[in-house]
Amino acid sequence: MKQGEDMKKIVLIGGEELAVNALRKAAEESGVQTVIVSAECADMKVSDVFEISADMLPSADEPEQGYMLMEGLTIEELTALLRKVKEAGEEYEGIKVMRTETNQHWPLSVLMSHTAAEHRTVQKARVLQQILKSTNQLNFSEIAETEGAVLKNAMMAAYFLLQSGEYTEESIDQASAELMEALKNARKNLS
Repeated sequence: MKQGEDMKKIVLIGGEELAVNALRKAAEESGVQTVIVSAECADMKVSDVFEISADMLPSADEPEQGYMLMEGLTIEELTALLRKVKEAGEEYEGIKVMRTETNQHWPLSVLMSHTAAEHRTVQKARVLQQILKSTNQLNFSEIAETEGAVLKNAMMAAYFLLQSGEYTEESIDQASAELMEALKNARKNLS
C-alpha cells in the first residue's frame, strides 16, 4: 500500500520492550498495523521502511530512545493508543513522528537525527517554561534593585523566546543559563 490509501501503520525502532509490546497490543486492538524494524534500515528511505511488513530482529546498534513512525493516524487516534498503553501500566516515551510528503524521501537516519534534535529542543523548552513558572513565586520587593532588574530582563527574554516559537536548542540553552544566573544572583543578594 502506498501513502494516501488510508493505511494506518506504525513502524517501531528501538524502545523499551514492555512499552513497545503494550503499544503493539493497543494498535492491534484499534486495527492499526505495526511492524518492528531494525536500525540497520538507517540508509533506507522512510517510504521504503513503511513497505516492510515483517518484524526484524534488533541489531546491536538500536537507538536507546525509541522511535514511533506513523502513517494515517489522527492526533485523536494516537492519543487513544497512548491512553491504552498507559492503562496497561506502561508509557511509551519514544520519539513520535508522522510520515509526511517531505520526510518520506529522507533516509531513515536523517529523519531519526532530525527528530531527535527537535525532541531535545522541545524538552529543553519545557524545562525553561518550568523555570519561568517557578519565578511567579518570587517577591521582587525582597530582591535588590539591580539584580531584580537583571532577573526581570532575563525572565522577559525567556518568555518572549518561548512565545515566538522561533527558537533553537542553542537559544533555549542560552536563555536558560541567563535566567538561572539571574535567579542565583537575585537570591544571593536579597535585600
